[in-house]
Amino acid sequence: MNKKMLAAAGILAAAVGMGGIYLAAGPKAAAGTKKYEVRVIHKDGSEKTFQLTSDDESVGTALQKEGIIHGNSTASGLFVTEVDGETAVYEQDKAYWTFMVNGERSATGVDATPLEDGAVYTWQYTVE
Repeated sequence: MNKKMLAAAGILAAAVGMGGIYLAAGPKAAAGTKKYEVRVIHKDGSEKTFQLTSDDESVGTALQKEGIIHGNSTASGLFVTEVDGETAVYEQDKAYWTFMVNGERSATGVDATPLEDGAVYTWQYTVE
């Protein structure tokens, strides 16, 4: 092998190793019952708050069981189209639901977000 191929193989091996470390050590939900809050900010600006408990590991699973969110499964995860009975249709008015964790936009989808005790999850109807 020449030096370039050897270096490329080393970089690839390091990248795969780092990905494995992230998957093994990445965010995970704590075991047991978690108390959490869900805030929904509707299209008209009205707000609704839910105080909930769950043993589920992901926010997506917990909120689907509660009937608060509905959506479509995609290769990237759950695409939420309805929250608390209100549907956002991007094709009609460029509307979608913004998902936030403790006041910050989530870096992960709802079904990949670990359910945390004491967290506040917010869904805000958003129009581009």
